[in-house]
Amino acid sequence: MCELQAEAALPALQQAISAPERHGLADWLANDALDKFGPAALGTLEAVAAEKTVEWYPRAVACRVMATIACRHPETYDRVTAFLRGLLPDPGLDWRAYESYDALKEAVDDPQVWTSVVVELCDLRDPEARDLIGQLFEAGLVDEMAIDPASYQEAYRQGGPPVDRKKKPVSLMDRYECSRPRR
Repeated sequence: MCELQAEAALPALQQAISAPERHGLADWLANDALDKFGPAALGTLEAVAAEKTVEWYPRAVACRVMATIACRHPETYDRVTAFLRGLLPDPGLDWRAYESYDALKEAVDDPQVWTSVVVELCDLRDPEARDLIGQLFEAGLVDEMAIDPASYQEAYRQGGPPVDRKKKPVSLMDRYECSRPRR
């Protein structure tokens, strides 16, 4: 279905990627499937990324696939970056006011999602996110084990086009052609 870009399959894929026991499926969908749909998958990916009842990892995977789509389909860049920025917390959020990580996660959102979004926005070099990301670092709302302030600053210092960290998808026909014996 993914090879054929059967958009009717997107709701089933959304349900599958959102299931807590399916982290492996989330990786497969990210690495081999959903980006093949291109812009048509954005609604599905946005639904997964925005759903706070879904665990952080599938949400982070959805953000990564959206960033890949934005790199490969520049016409989606503004939509993707605006959506990702919308997942970030207010930099004035006092995370220390919450009694535990779980309390913060329940009341606001999962901080691991925020860190994943910061990584993607840095790869996309979203100019509108630059100051916001700096404020999130200052507020202690970004996990510096995943991305540190120096890496964030370097991403924006380099400038240039967004970074597409994935290989371009290989079509079913390309795989077939490569597997045929040569004469």
